[in-house]
Amino acid sequence: MIEKPLVKFFEEAFRKHWIRPALCNYDSGTIYSYADVARGVAKVHLLLEASGVTKGDHVALLGEDSAEWCVVWLGVVTYGAVLVPILPAFTPEDTMHLVDHSDSVVIFVGPEHISSLDSKKMKAIRATYRIDTLAPLPDFTPHKECRSLDADRLMAERYPEGFRKSDVVYDKVSNSDFVLLSYTSGTSGFSKGVMLSANNLAANINITHTRNVFRPGQQMLSFLPLAHAYALMFDFLSPLTAGAQIYILRYKPTPSILIKALQEVRPQVILSVPLVLEKIYKSIILKKINAYSHAVKTIIGIPVLNLLVYKRIGKIMIDTMGGRVEQFIVGGAAINDQVEKFVLNTGFPLTVGYGITECAPLISYVPPREHKYSSCGKVLPEIEQVRISPVEGSFQSDSSGHEVGEVQVRGENVCLGYYKNEEATKALFTPDGWMHTGDLGFVDANGYVYLRGRSKAMLLTANGQNIFPEEIESLYGSSPLVSECVVVQRDTKLVAIVVPDYDALKAEGKVKEKEITEVMNTLRDMINQRLPMYEQVSAIELREEPFEKTPKQSIKRYLVK
Repeated sequence: MIEKPLVKFFEEAFRKHWIRPALCNYDSGTIYSYADVARGVAKVHLLLEASGVTKGDHVALLGEDSAEWCVVWLGVVTYGAVLVPILPAFTPEDTMHLVDHSDSVVIFVGPEHISSLDSKKMKAIRATYRIDTLAPLPDFTPHKECRSLDADRLMAERYPEGFRKSDVVYDKVSNSDFVLLSYTSGTSGFSKGVMLSANNLAANINITHTRNVFRPGQQMLSFLPLAHAYALMFDFLSPLTAGAQIYILRYKPTPSILIKALQEVRPQVILSVPLVLEKIYKSIILKKINAYSHAVKTIIGIPVLNLLVYKRIGKIMIDTMGGRVEQFIVGGAAINDQVEKFVLNTGFPLTVGYGITECAPLISYVPPREHKYSSCGKVLPEIEQVRISPVEGSFQSDSSGHEVGEVQVRGENVCLGYYKNEEATKALFTPDGWMHTGDLGFVDANGYVYLRGRSKAMLLTANGQNIFPEEIESLYGSSPLVSECVVVQRDTKLVAIVVPDYDALKAEGKVKEKEITEVMNTLRDMINQRLPMYEQVSAIELREEPFEKTPKQSIKRYLVK
C-alpha cells in the first residue's frame, strides 16, 4: 500500500499552489487557479451531500474534456464516492447501458450530451447536474428535492465568511477504497468496468513525483480523452498534483489545430498516442523539412553530415511544437518503428511508455535520455513486478530471435478486478496472483520492456511459425503513401488491408485505382524482401475508409476480417 493517501496529493497541491493557475479551457481562455479548483470541489461536495450521496455510491460523469469536467472528477473522488467517467465518443445507447450497469445514482453531464440521456433507462439516477454550471436538470432529476439545489447558495450557507485554504481537508478516502470505475468499451456484452482503487492511482502519481516528470509552473496541453486512464493520469492528475498548469482542448484536434495550440501554450511535456505523432510527422514535419532544404534528401545519406542534418530537423520539430519540449511521451498503442527511429536520430526528446487501464495505467517508463529504440521503458520496481510467462506452455520467438511470452504484472498499480463480473475477474489473474495483460513481449537484462503485440492478435502458420502482425504493419505504416494497415490471415495466406494516403498519392500523380494498386503491390514486393518467407504478404487489399478505432486511437482489430 502506498503510504500517502491519494486525496492528500490533491489537498497538498491546492494548499501549496493556491494562487497558481491550475486548469485552463484552451478554446475559451477561462483559467482556474488552484484556489478556484478547490472551491469548485467544495461545491461538488455540498451538491452530492444534499443529493443524499454517501461514501461508496457511484456517480457518472459524461461530457467533453474541460476544466469543469476535471473539477467534478476531483469533487466526486475526494468526497468518497466512486467516479464513473463515460467516454463522450460512446453512442447514446452505450452511454445509457453504462449508466445502468454502473449503478450510478447521480450523473453530471455536459450540455452537448444532454440529448443522449433517456430517463427510462436511468432507473437508479436520483439527480442529473450540468458539468459547466452544476445546475440540476429537472427533466432527468426524479428526486424533487434535488431539482431546486443551488451550489452557490449551498456554499454561502456552509462558508458564510468565504472558502479558505484552511477549509481544504480531505479525509474521507483511504487508499484501500474503490474510487474509479473505468469502462474500456460501452457495448452491451463487451463492457468491462475496471475497478481502480485510490492506491492504484496514488502509485501512479507517486512514480511521476519521484521521477520528477512534472514540476510547479510547467505548462501542459491536454488533447487526449481524459475519461481514458492514460490521459487522466498523465495529462491531469499527475501534473496537477505537481503544481503544473494544464490547458485543455475540448475536442479532438486536427494536426494543424494541434500545432497551433502547441505553439501558443509551449508545453514542456507532451502526452500523445502514436497516431498523433505519425500524423504530425507525415503531414507537417516532412513538409517543413522539405521546405528547409531540398538537399536534405541527398545529404541525409552522407554519414559525415547525418548528425548535423538530423540535429537541425530535431530543432524544427521542437520549434514546431512550441520550442520548449523536454519530453514527448508516447503510449496507448504501438509506435511505428520507422517513425520512432527517424525521430530518435534527430535528438528530439521522445520516450515511449507502456500501460493498460487495469494498471491505472503505468507499467513501464523512462525519461527520453534513457529511452532505447523499440522499447517501452523500464519496469518500475517501486510499485510493481513484471514477469514474462510462456503462452500455452511455451515461449515464442520473434523475428529477431527473442523469446517472447505474455507480460504479467503484480503490485500497487494492479486493479481490483471487473465490476459485477466475477468470471472475468477470475480470468484476469493467474493462480499465483499475477495479472494477465494479454500483451506479448520480453524484458531485457536491464529491465527494459519490449512488446511484440497482443496475444489475441498473434497468428500461427500451418507449419507452426508464430507471426506478430504488428511488426509487418509497422513496415507498411512507415511509407508516406500508407495511412493505415492491418495484416490478417485468410486460409493460409497473409493479406495486408491498406488505407492509402490518397493526398500523398495524388501529389505523386497517382489517382487512378489501377495506378494505386500498382504502387501498393510494388511496396509489398519491397517489404517482402525484408521479411522471412512465412511473414511475407501474399496480397494487398485497398480500403477507402479509415479503420474503426478505440478512444485511444487503436484500431479495433476484431472488426477487421
